Amino acid sequence: FLFSSSLGIAQSFTIRGRVTDSENSDPIPFANLVVKGTTIGTVCDFDGYYSLKVPHPVDSLSSIYIGYKMRTKKVNGSANQTINFQLSE
Repeated sequence: FLFSSSLGIAQSFTIRGRVTDSENSDPIPFANLVVKGTTIGTVCDFDGYYSLKVPHPVDSLSSIYIGYKMRTKKVNGSANQTINFQLSE
């Protein structure tokens, strides 16, 4: 009972954004995103957009794709924020 009631107290929020190429702003379809220090992640759609529900607090979010350098950005913890990534080769 105590364990199940503590799960209901945990807060979460959604991060949305887009992953694009830094040179030409083309979308990077199927780029990976992962919350630092967790196994929580997602993959962008064909147009480079993603949406990820994450627990609070979260320190940072990383995006990576084959042939590109990984980028990491700080997450400020506000509800429904947008974090866009521009990856370079």
